[in-house]
Amino acid sequence: MIIIKNHFNKNDTGIYSDIISNGCQTFNINQLDEVCEKFKVPAEIKQEIIKYHQENSNIDDVTLNVLNVLKSEYFTALNRAVAFGTKNFTLLEEMLVFLSHDISARVIIARREDLPDYLIEKIADDSNPSLREAIASRSNLNSSLMQKLARDTDYHVRAAVARNSAINGDLIQRLSEDEHYVVRSAIAQRSDIGEDIIQKLSKDSDSSVRKAVGNRDNLDDVLIQSLANDKNEDVRGAIATREGIVFSLIQKFSKDKSNGVRYAIAERKDLDSEMIEMLSKDKDYNVRCAIAGRDDLGKDLIQFLAEDEDYEVRCAIAERKDLDSEIIKKLSKDEDINVRCAIAERKDLDNGIIKMLSKDEDIDVRCTIARRKVLDSAIIKKLSSDKYYNIRCAIAGRSDLNKEIIQDLAKDENLYVRCIIAERTVLSEDIVQKLANDEDQRVRDSLKQIKILK
Repeated sequence: MIIIKNHFNKNDTGIYSDIISNGCQTFNINQLDEVCEKFKVPAEIKQEIIKYHQENSNIDDVTLNVLNVLKSEYFTALNRAVAFGTKNFTLLEEMLVFLSHDISARVIIARREDLPDYLIEKIADDSNPSLREAIASRSNLNSSLMQKLARDTDYHVRAAVARNSAINGDLIQRLSEDEHYVVRSAIAQRSDIGEDIIQKLSKDSDSSVRKAVGNRDNLDDVLIQSLANDKNEDVRGAIATREGIVFSLIQKFSKDKSNGVRYAIAERKDLDSEMIEMLSKDKDYNVRCAIAGRDDLGKDLIQFLAEDEDYEVRCAIAERKDLDSEIIKKLSKDEDINVRCAIAERKDLDNGIIKMLSKDEDIDVRCTIARRKVLDSAIIKKLSSDKYYNIRCAIAGRSDLNKEIIQDLAKDENLYVRCIIAERTVLSEDIVQKLANDEDQRVRDSLKQIKILK
């Protein structure tokens, strides 16, 4: 077992056999690439995990009871890694007690596919509903236990039963009449319910249940028409997003009193040009934003929305890939900083606009320019002495700095700028020496991983 303290996002990382946990995510080493990509884990953190896992290879015996070790050196990440990976079921039973305050670790145990029946029964009686919910989600429960959990006092547990693919028709019927709307909604989302239950739930007193029905595949036309006239906008919105609805319904929804329903229509891919133009003049800016982001927007409407009164609509236009140079130039001078920032992020700017935005009065616009992958050396030089440290930090992180700028930033009055310079992988020996004697410990610590360029 290995613990890496204050690792990713200041959390400890625990390694137990082939299991990795940082307290938030617990997974098998085979999933490392997927997890690192999903959570944007830096490459150096990933390599450290690989290194320590290799060092720990074949050391941990997952059949041993290691409770005393866990008690002597209490680390949340290690507890969860063991809960995920141990093959000792006596240890798991003891951990359910030992980790009474760590609900996440106990849920990890409850979700294990290899739990023996006696532990499943034990956890199903736990006082914490999160554990009973985890058990209720299992597909291998016996009938009596499923019946028991379907009567649980906590609606989360009953909803987990309602979502369970293994329940029978009697339980489906009973839970479709549950007192809590979340349970009935879970039933409404099942693909195996009969037409009688669908019809009943389409008239449910709670709008979220009716919405769940509206989101179902293969509804008949009569039911679609009925839900299209629902008094609740979320229910109508569910119908408005359905593929293949008749054009008369699309027309009806495009004039709906609800902004949300009209927005749902504005995002549909099957609108004709007349309806697109109508919605581009909608009173709600969210609807106009949806139109501004459409792939099939004509040049005239792009021009029209580029002059919209609401900055968010103009931002949506500024983010389009198909803008001509005149609209880009116009929006680069927009009164709103968000629009100018959106333009500053474009990859197709000419040097004149980049230079102009590098002098923008707003710090966020200049910062956006400072982070561009390709930037003229004169602009880099100018921004490296910007009065705001955030912009100098952005410049300090660039890989294309010349030695003169690196030297200047290594003497910057702001310690965060100096830290970023100190973290560069390649520095000349004189700059390393200067930073090694920096007045701030954080700057000196940042030098530990650098490579000296002779």
